[in-house]
Amino acid sequence: MKTKLFFLFMIITILSSEILSQNKIVTIDQRLSTNQQVGTLKKWEGSSWSNPFSPGTQFPFPLYSNQVILGDQAIYSNQKYNNWNSDFSNVKNHRSFNITPTTDLLLSNFIATNTGITIRTSLEGTSATGGVVEFRDPWFIDFQDAQFGNQLSIEKTIS
Repeated sequence: MKTKLFFLFMIITILSSEILSQNKIVTIDQRLSTNQQVGTLKKWEGSSWSNPFSPGTQFPFPLYSNQVILGDQAIYSNQKYNNWNSDFSNVKNHRSFNITPTTDLLLSNFIATNTGITIRTSLEGTSATGGVVEFRDPWFIDFQDAQFGNQLSIEKTIS
């Protein structure tokens, strides 16, 4: 009985290690709303961002690994980064993705920027205007992120 259990344990251990050591080919892409590929992307390599690579590049990632990818922060054809994989619930640019057997594509989506926007302040109940307004743009971070080697990440305070 002990021999059978040991043998079963060994088979499960070998199969588990084979499954966990497999790689999944994943395409990392970036496109304008017109479906045109643009810009460059980067991936986190443990202590720094990789050299930029072109949209459509494929990587053999280990199954069940987490991969952090950064979309381009530049504006192309009046469009900028907006989301990954059409997930509007989290618009942060550098995103961690769990690579599973169904992960085939990581897609950075760009959408049109808006121009001519004005933010005005006024004190309720008075005619006073002016002052300083600050807000954080979740698409661009300009602080040093300790999780990513104190390198600049992607959020910006706009005044």
